[in-house]
Amino acid sequence: MAARGHVQDPNDRRLRPIYDYLDNGNNKMAIQQADKLLKKHKDLHCAKVLKAIGLQRTGKQDEAFSLAQEVATLEPTDDNSLQALTILYREMHRRDSVHPLRASSQIRKTPHKTV
Repeated sequence: MAARGHVQDPNDRRLRPIYDYLDNGNNKMAIQQADKLLKKHKDLHCAKVLKAIGLQRTGKQDEAFSLAQEVATLEPTDDNSLQALTILYREMHRRDSVHPLRASSQIRKTPHKTV
């Protein structure tokens, strides 16, 4: 049996079509695919952020920003969500929102040592 070189995270597999639609400029389909995924997995932060990117690119700035803020208040620590939020904030010219997000995720990721 041939060995697969890399074990893929199931969430990466689920998010791949949304990334592909966004990369190809098909933002409406990306939003639809994200909605479909969010019906099954309501707590998938990256899908919400990818939907926000699609909304922002279709001109729905307010809806995209409110969705991004909803995810940011949950303080996600997974790299996919943080990277997508960074991209969204840069596209929205809100670079000031990127640094606090990264800083809070670093604090949550580092284990606290007790003496």
